Amino acid sequence: MIVALYIAAIALANVLTAQYAPLLLHISGQLVAIPIGTFAIGLTFFLRDFVQARHGLRTAYLAIGAALAVNLGLSVHYHDLLAITLASAAAFAVSETSDTLVYTAVDGRLGPRIIASGLVSCPLDSTIFVVFGLSPLATGIVPWSAVFLTIVVQVLVKIGLQVVAAVPAWRLAPEAT
Repeated sequence: MIVALYIAAIALANVLTAQYAPLLLHISGQLVAIPIGTFAIGLTFFLRDFVQARHGLRTAYLAIGAALAVNLGLSVHYHDLLAITLASAAAFAVSETSDTLVYTAVDGRLGPRIIASGLVSCPLDSTIFVVFGLSPLATGIVPWSAVFLTIVVQVLVKIGLQVVAAVPAWRLAPEAT
């Protein structure tokens, strides 16, 4: 069940990003666009950690592969720009793998493991996606002057969701494998 929820969260992030306009924020004189799917992506890291806690490392990697295939399939279905599709796939593969590695390396309670892995995976995910998918390097959707702020805001959203998820996990599952 948790594997299906994880893959569904990846699909949800893709569908939300494709179907809804990004959230626009004016911060420090810059217009920052946050794709709505960012909120679902923040939950995927937490769900991936639960997949590993419940089913082990091998299943976590299989779930990442299945979710990546779903992500790519939906990108093709929605006719996403090639740069965005590739940046999304690269960000997903790198960040989910790093999340898995950090989660594995940290011993003890589930809550701290979720937070520790998120502190690594969320910045990687946002940096790769924004620089290689949205910046002038690829599509120019985000100007260079707003790239750093866009990354920071996305990271804060994703890590914030991880912290919110980690609190009940801390209570519900005190020790994790």
